[in-house]
Amino acid sequence: MQRLGLSPADNGSMNVSVLIPTRARADKLEACIKALSEQDWLPGDEVLVGLDGPDPTSESRARSAFHSGVCSLRVIERPREGYIALRSALLPELKGDALISMNDDVVPGAGFIREHRLACESGGDSAAFVGHSPFAPIESPTVIDRLVSETSWVFFYDTMLGVSDRAHDFGFRHLFGLNFSARLDTIRRAGGFTEMPNIYGYDDIELGHRLTSNGLSIRFLREAYASHDHRMTAEQLLSREHALGVSACHYATSCPEFSHDVFGQDILDTGYLKQNAEQIETDFEPCESLAQEFLSFSEQQSTPEPIDALFERFRPLKKHRWRQGLIAEAARLGLVSTRAA
Repeated sequence: MQRLGLSPADNGSMNVSVLIPTRARADKLEACIKALSEQDWLPGDEVLVGLDGPDPTSESRARSAFHSGVCSLRVIERPREGYIALRSALLPELKGDALISMNDDVVPGAGFIREHRLACESGGDSAAFVGHSPFAPIESPTVIDRLVSETSWVFFYDTMLGVSDRAHDFGFRHLFGLNFSARLDTIRRAGGFTEMPNIYGYDDIELGHRLTSNGLSIRFLREAYASHDHRMTAEQLLSREHALGVSACHYATSCPEFSHDVFGQDILDTGYLKQNAEQIETDFEPCESLAQEFLSFSEQQSTPEPIDALFERFRPLKKHRWRQGLIAEAARLGLVSTRAA
């Protein structure tokens, strides 16, 4: 791709800082960095790769793949604490006017940086922008692959693509950390990323919650396309729901307003915990039967049911695994015995 070769002084453009946390995924990081090298950069732009613990292979591959003569690349190693804590720790290191948050397994398409830059320039302090990062196409997709890519099991692009109004506010639940941008000072004023070591999930939408509480809208920037190279197995999808249940317990403690707005109630309330513990027992057999069927779709490439109908049928299993994570973590923290009868 031909670079613009413009400086901020030439066109008044703001500088961008791209933040990418990573751990032990050198191949994916290399593809991401290589594609970033071909973007429309301005002097003063930067890419900051954060290593979650020692990772010399990823660092070497990232440096070798980055060949922009305009944008700078920095690689910073931190103690291993998980990607959420890593993003939080590296936020003060950023030097740009706007932040572009990326995962190491997304591959940006042509114009990715340009679209985010222009959006942040025009949106000012009024909006954050979520780019389009669908799961990468698979040559022979299974039913599980289709559930991931065509429904809202993980992300909500399937519904977002149906909204044509570019100024539509999708709300905090749609701020996805793998591909979003906002002015850096706006993010810092909102308190930055959550500091939550070794926890998975909710960090991006929790930031979105604080941003929207400060009056920002969350807009869909479909032109900022970056393919998401992350094939998920049926086992990983179920494990993810359990991990989100664990995380929900921690967010309910540390970010109660956010938690209440996400779940519509205090999920650490005695009655709620008791109700969910009882529901796990009630649903155990039917949900385990659903789980076996769900896992069987890992090898199947067709189903007589429409994929949306299949998604609805497996929703109880999705909720069941989340409940199991919540109750297990509440018990580990002593919340079930002290707050639930």
